[in-house]
Amino acid sequence: MPLVHNNALDDKDLRHVINNSTPKISNQDLYKLNWNEKDKMFFKKVRNIIEKSEIVDHHSTSDSIDCDSTTTNKFWRISAGIYVYSAYFDTRNETAYIRMIAAVSKEINKVYLNTTLSCVFNTTEDGENSSATSVVYSPLQSYEMCENHKRLFGGWMFSCQVPKNLKSKPLKIQLKFLDLDNITKSTLKDICITSRHKNIKRRKLNFGVCVPPLYGEIKAKSLIEFIEFNRVLGAEIFILYIENSIDNLSMEVRSVIRYYERQNVIIFHPWRLPFTSESIWYHGQSLAINDCLYRNMDDFKYLVFIDLDEFIIPQNELITWTDVINRVKENDPEMFKRSIGMSFKSTFFSEEFSRHVFSNEMSMTVRTNRTRNFSFRRNKVLVQPEKIFELGIHHVSKPLHEKDSQNIINIPTSVAHIHHYRSCVNEFGIHCKIRVEDYTVPYKYGQQIIDNYLKIVFDITP
Repeated sequence: MPLVHNNALDDKDLRHVINNSTPKISNQDLYKLNWNEKDKMFFKKVRNIIEKSEIVDHHSTSDSIDCDSTTTNKFWRISAGIYVYSAYFDTRNETAYIRMIAAVSKEINKVYLNTTLSCVFNTTEDGENSSATSVVYSPLQSYEMCENHKRLFGGWMFSCQVPKNLKSKPLKIQLKFLDLDNITKSTLKDICITSRHKNIKRRKLNFGVCVPPLYGEIKAKSLIEFIEFNRVLGAEIFILYIENSIDNLSMEVRSVIRYYERQNVIIFHPWRLPFTSESIWYHGQSLAINDCLYRNMDDFKYLVFIDLDEFIIPQNELITWTDVINRVKENDPEMFKRSIGMSFKSTFFSEEFSRHVFSNEMSMTVRTNRTRNFSFRRNKVLVQPEKIFELGIHHVSKPLHEKDSQNIINIPTSVAHIHHYRSCVNEFGIHCKIRVEDYTVPYKYGQQIIDNYLKIVFDITP
């Protein structure tokens, strides 16, 4: 049993101060801790007199935040070595949960997290005392993400069961941290919640593209190529995570992002790590991927997870991602019906394989020499987000339901595969010196990509 519940049981340790304007009531009468067998959680009944009282818990501190503010896109420090970036109201199962995307020091283990952390909900009860308020403590369940690679910090998922008698979806909850060195002391932190419900401002779209944290030198031309080519393939909205701030990017790149933002094509989120980027695997890519999964789960039928130098290219007569999906459905209707996503193999189109790309050319139309073999590890996925619990960088790590663990369709390279425009590395089945010519992109998409690029440049240029 988490120690936080024992802390709440001891009236003398609560040390609440009641305003003198209220009748004299003992703490024992005012608070009563109850166990709800159905919900498997403690709740504390608070009599209506509380509404007329000023209550101060001398053993708690709380940081109140405005959940309507854009500043909520940040890592919130819960305690030393524990940070929460976002929280989501997840109603996919019969039991609702709050899911939190968190970064945790490798020195902290699961037992410590489950013992020291709990969620605090304020609920209103039904029945004769319908106006009575209950403070409900829901135990926290922690889950370590799959790709932390022994770095100083790693990605975690925190889950708290939502009380069934909660009247409405909360805008925020409080995360309670119990100090094991002083169990009479606890800290409350407000966490804003993004509800898992379709964005009512737009219809549910087919394809969204999640791009992990952007860092280093980003070129405006490459970003436009990425956006416009993927729009031809079927992408409708791109969700970007920008390390630190958009102000860190060049003026040209900022202009591109702001342009697409006005067109409702790009949504971007600042990605300010509370520690050095080297302290976590690949700038916190796993955290950003799973935040994008939960944040956009109800707005898209499919989410695609790729980097700026990757493109899922349909083969032969297929043109778009919808064509690929329809082909898979035709080939195996039963498997398609059970599937939760698709996995695509990748091949390298390294710049050293082709001639120099001039400023007036599109790199994908020039770089036509690729590795003959496909990587058996550098896959990327297209998923039905509502069926996923956790996503890895190159695979589905955990489906929402265990029965779906085998329901990932490995797409044959003859149907579609990833063109990866990066320096070649001899690993995971790739042999950089064994190559073939591949004119799929210039023949099928070349002129359309060029026309779209020139139109965007004309629109952006003052």
